[in-house]
Amino acid sequence: MRVFAYLGIGLLVGAIFQQIKKMRNTQHRGLMSTTFLGAVGATTAGLMWDLLLEHDSTSALEWSSLFVATIGACLTFGVLHLIQK
Repeated sequence: MRVFAYLGIGLLVGAIFQQIKKMRNTQHRGLMSTTFLGAVGATTAGLMWDLLLEHDSTSALEWSSLFVATIGACLTFGVLHLIQK
């Protein structure tokens, strides 16, 4: 259940990032690849957070996990931006 929440957050962050890039006229990727990158970053960060705190996949979803997943998706785009510079 947690993985689906992380994927949803990543897709949302990716879609928001896509709109920001479109407003700046610096769009290099399409909507699908941007949302995919967001989902990968959020899921990776969320699962690492769960492993760190030793949560199992059936326990209740916490706000801290959602926050870490959001930060993970944002960091994914930040690192990608640094690599492409």
